[in-house]
Amino acid sequence: MTFNEMLTVTFLSLLLMINPIGVAPFFPLTLPLTAGAGAIAITIALALRIPDGISHNSIVMYAGGVTGIFLMSLFVAVCYRFGGYIMDKIGTTGSNVVTRLSAFIIMAIGIAVIWDGVKPLILSLK
Repeated sequence: MTFNEMLTVTFLSLLLMINPIGVAPFFPLTLPLTAGAGAIAITIALALRIPDGISHNSIVMYAGGVTGIFLMSLFVAVCYRFGGYIMDKIGTTGSNVVTRLSAFIIMAIGIAVIWDGVKPLILSLK
């Protein structure tokens, strides 16, 4: 059982303990089903890299962000629609490869986010 599954089971168990029998437990609809806390944190961290004010650089970065959101939405829709077919074609080995590549990409983004926080600290010590 993954950590997210354990959190979900714990959350729903607690809700069932406080809700009367026969009443469906509340689940926040504002929390995206495909983006967990890590994805939200990465989005916030990357958005903080966009410079303040209106400049050519900030406009390009905003356009890149909007394009990235659109492409990821399209990718998620395709995966939801054709997920079973894709898994049948790539098999277990392909699924493991995709999982490991995704983990590597997330690790690289995490290192970039950490470096964005550590770099000003190092520069301030000089």
